[in-house]
Amino acid sequence: MVLGSALESQFHDIITKGETDNATRKLFLSLTTTFTSVSITSALAWLLVYAGFPSPETLSVLFIIPVLAAAVLHGLRASLIAVIFSVMAYNFVLLPPVWHIGLWEAENLAKSAILTIVALVASALSRRVRKLAREAMQRERILSGVYALSQDMLGIANIPDMRHAAETKLSSLLGSEVTIILKQEKERFDQAGRFCLENNTPVGVGTKHFKESENLYLPLATRDSVVGVLCLVSDSRERFSSKILATLAAQAASALEKARLAEADAKKQQDAERERFLSALLSSVSHDFKTPLVTVIGAFSSLKEMRLVQEHSDAREMVAGGLEEAQKLNRFINNLVEISRLESGLEDIRKEPVSLRDILASALKSLHPLIGKQRFAIQMEDGFPLLNVNSALMELVFLNLLENAIKYGPVDGEVKVIASFNEHEATVDIDDDGEGIPESEREAIFVKFYRSKHGDRKIAGTGLGLYICRGIIEAHGGGIAAIDPQDGKGACVRIFLPRSALISVDIEQEIEEV
Repeated sequence: MVLGSALESQFHDIITKGETDNATRKLFLSLTTTFTSVSITSALAWLLVYAGFPSPETLSVLFIIPVLAAAVLHGLRASLIAVIFSVMAYNFVLLPPVWHIGLWEAENLAKSAILTIVALVASALSRRVRKLAREAMQRERILSGVYALSQDMLGIANIPDMRHAAETKLSSLLGSEVTIILKQEKERFDQAGRFCLENNTPVGVGTKHFKESENLYLPLATRDSVVGVLCLVSDSRERFSSKILATLAAQAASALEKARLAEADAKKQQDAERERFLSALLSSVSHDFKTPLVTVIGAFSSLKEMRLVQEHSDAREMVAGGLEEAQKLNRFINNLVEISRLESGLEDIRKEPVSLRDILASALKSLHPLIGKQRFAIQMEDGFPLLNVNSALMELVFLNLLENAIKYGPVDGEVKVIASFNEHEATVDIDDDGEGIPESEREAIFVKFYRSKHGDRKIAGTGLGLYICRGIIEAHGGGIAAIDPQDGKGACVRIFLPRSALISVDIEQEIEEV
């Protein structure tokens, strides 16, 4: 620690000594050039007098030259020194008695006052011009850097590369380390950075908030949101104006937002290409499989009725198993066919009055081979209306929902169908006793080909059933959603059917009377 302190002290002394030596060199250079310019002016004046210039006193105007030169080149201190040298030289060379210095004479004092005023005005003007020139050069450098930043980022279409390019370019441009922290990188934010992000305002040194911070934080704000925070060391605040820093932050934010949109567009195009490929594949497979599958189901059904098969238990089990798998495959093919219909539009649906119980009975009959020890309970509110729907499509909906309840529920569990209605809509809940659906996935499960990351992945499936259910229900003007079960366990999917999809009991009675 002592050695470290000694080295630090020595390093500080070297820096201080270097700065002192530099200032000394500048002072020596200004004195030398000032004395030299005054000497040259004095020599020129003496030569003119020696050559017979009629009015030596008027040559005093020549001494304005070294004063102006000192003010422009070295500033106020050098110009005041030039005033003293010039007055002494004028008095020594031109003012009688020549080669004699009388500084307190009235003429010398007047000359000194005039030259001092010239020095003050010239140095002020030169300082102003130098400041404007530095600002202009800084603006030019910043604008060139911004243009170069824009050019460097033209071909970048992903956020990591864009951020790296922005950090590198801005660090080089500002001469200090620059770090970009994106909004989603919450673990990288300290308290000041988080405040900057949440309030969309500069934070840190030189601002109203977190003045004790060693860094300056600038929000990377776009038109709609704040995409992140630009963090840079404090000395940049002193060397660059707030407007310049804000411009650079806005440029970086625009570049990052453009990269994000480019990534989203690329992903969207990729997903669209994948969707088109899968849709074409599914359409081809479904139509090519449908006819031979019907033949297979017919053959197994015929074998099942044959006396020879019925008399042999092994043959009967094999035929029953083959028929079950063929029917399962048939349901899968039906789903593929319905996907093609959904994506081509279901605007023209043939509807007819049908009882919910009939639809459920037909669906359960098709699922009979899958049902083991599960119990089914159908609870319908008194006076539940007829459904004005396409019975085949609605049967497919309940076929998929009940099949899911059977597959994902326990072997000896219970599947409940709860139907109720009011003056605006009817609801039908399919409730099982399985592991349930995580709340974070209750919307995603209705997306085509989505398979839950929960325990459901261990069960075979395609991720098409619920997607088809949503398409069919929405085509009837209704909705479907995964909700919390009434008994607090398992999964529950609720179907909403609008008033237009219902036929009241009164109308049903009138039809029966007719």
